[in-house]
Formats: sequence, C-alpha cells, structure tokens
Amino acid sequence: MSNRHKVSAVFAAAAGLSLSPVVNSQVTYIYNVGPNTINISATSCRATDRATEESKVTRQAGAVYVSSSTATKVYCPIQRRGTTFYGVSGGSNQAQMLDMGAITVKGMDNNQSASVFCEQFRKDFTTGSMAWGSTRYMCSIAGGCASAPAASWQGVSEMTVGSAGAASKTVNYGYRCTLSGGSALWHAEAVVTPNP
Repeated sequence: MSNRHKVSAVFAAAAGLSLSPVVNSQVTYIYNVGPNTINISATSCRATDRATEESKVTRQAGAVYVSSSTATKVYCPIQRRGTTFYGVSGGSNQAQMLDMGAITVKGMDNNQSASVFCEQFRKDFTTGSMAWGSTRYMCSIAGGCASAPAASWQGVSEMTVGSAGAASKTVNYGYRCTLSGGSALWHAEAVVTPNP
C-alpha cells in the first residue's frame, strides 16, 4: 500500500468511514427536500424571431439589453439542470413533473414611451399545449404592477411573475418578456417544489 493510500485509510478510519466498495445495486436515491431556488442569468434570453429580432438584442455581464429603439420580445428558458427532484426509483413523475412557483425578474425600464412586462410559460410534455401566467409590468413598486404604469416611468425594479398553472409534466418552461427599446433584464430567480 502506498503512503498516500495509507494516509487515506487512516483518515477514513478516524472518521468512521469504510473504504470498501459498495456492491449493493438496489440502493434507492431519494431527494425530496426543497423548494429549490434557481438563479438564472438573463443572457439565456433569446429573441422570439431570430431572423429579424435577435440583432436588436445585446448580451453582456449577465444581462440582456435591447439596443434598438423598438420593443423586442424575448423568451428566457429555465435550464432543467438543477431543477430535477429525485424520488423513489420507479416513480412516474420524477423527470418531467414540475411545480414552479413565481419567478422574480429584475431589470431596467429605460424607455419613456413604452413599458417592460413579462409572463411565465410552460409547455405541456404530453399535449404540447402552452400555458401562460398572468402578465406583470415593471414599475416603481417592488414585485411589479398588474397593469401598465405610466409609459414615462423609468427605473430599476423587479417584478414577480405568477405561475403558469398547477404542477404538470413539462421540460420546457421559463418566462417571456417584452422589452421596450433601451431596456434590459439582468437576472431572475425561480422557485421549484419537489415532484408530487
């Protein structure tokens, strides 16, 4: 046994650990804690029409900006990695079922003639139908406004974009925002609860 392995064995023994390999293939992994909070950079956002709109979008330092003077709609997917919950092996909903709460989106409205607003989306895994949450507008109130503020409002704020419905099987979800010219999204935070 090499000196390195001897040292590892001593530390393992002191910690009460065994270095023998695990041979039981019937181990069941259970992950049922949560909810998980997921922080997402806005650089994942993409214009709805890549041919004509993507050139209006600029990404830098974790943010997405609309560089043109006209409004641009962007889709911001939430990556599946880090949102999956593992249950008892053999369950039917482990990989696809998702119950996502509100998404908090932070950004900047930098346009005196139009507003920034967002809604949550979710595509049903089985039927392919889209579900949409209610629209939320960026305004001077933390959490956002249910209706558009005066178009002249400008500033940095965050809005809480409501859920797109009850738990459903999906692997395609996130939020969609309409950014007024010169405005930006910086990041979002989503909360996902364990699979039912």
